[in-house]
Amino acid sequence: MMKWFMGLSKHMRIAIIVAPFLAIFGWGLADTWLRADIEEVKQHVAVREMVVADQCILKPGQCKLSKDEMDVSLEVAEPSTIELLRISLASTQHIRGLKMSIVQGGKETKLVAQPTKVTDRWFVEFPKKLLEGSSFTLRVAIAQTKRVYLAEFPAEF
Repeated sequence: MMKWFMGLSKHMRIAIIVAPFLAIFGWGLADTWLRADIEEVKQHVAVREMVVADQCILKPGQCKLSKDEMDVSLEVAEPSTIELLRISLASTQHIRGLKMSIVQGGKETKLVAQPTKVTDRWFVEFPKKLLEGSSFTLRVAIAQTKRVYLAEFPAEF
């Protein structure tokens, strides 16, 4: 068999090696061309506004947000260094993503949220000098599968 293959011209050998790949590639392109008119199914994302229970003071158990079966609590936690301030977020359900920002005097500062090893706990660390006073407005967006929870509320320490 090998003697037969080596007896062919180099053009025939290359053609025999490349032909199966071209056939598979052509099959895929033909399928794509034939199915070009089929629309993709768009997924609907529900956006829900969370409600703050009472007043939001960032102490353990005093800043709670809720909507439907999703409950979230925010509190000040131990930071990694002295110059930083840490706000931790714990929820009753799995969170896929979190965006948080601080609004003071009409100026919004976006914060980088980081997950912990537990999927329903996240935290944000930022410099203490970022805050001008003890009260400010927090904007929070929490992402779950096919759902986004939004909240904007005044908070204080």
